[in-house]
Amino acid sequence: MMVKTTETIQPGDIFRCEFGDDNNYCNFVFVSCASFPVNCTQITVRYINDSKSFNIYDLLPIDKVTFNVIGREI
Repeated sequence: MMVKTTETIQPGDIFRCEFGDDNNYCNFVFVSCASFPVNCTQITVRYINDSKSFNIYDLLPIDKVTFNVIGREI
């Protein structure tokens, strides 16, 4: 596993994060990210082997967000 920031993560990287309920870990394919009002970050992701993307949000400013990258989609 490699930790990447919003500056170093690339589209197609697969990262693992806690999503929704406590201890509910999911793997997502990174698409893009952007600053969101009130010091939040909007992260556009999709599921592995799926083309439909959706947004998740991190309550940290974009320069503080990190991703636990576990691989890359082929």
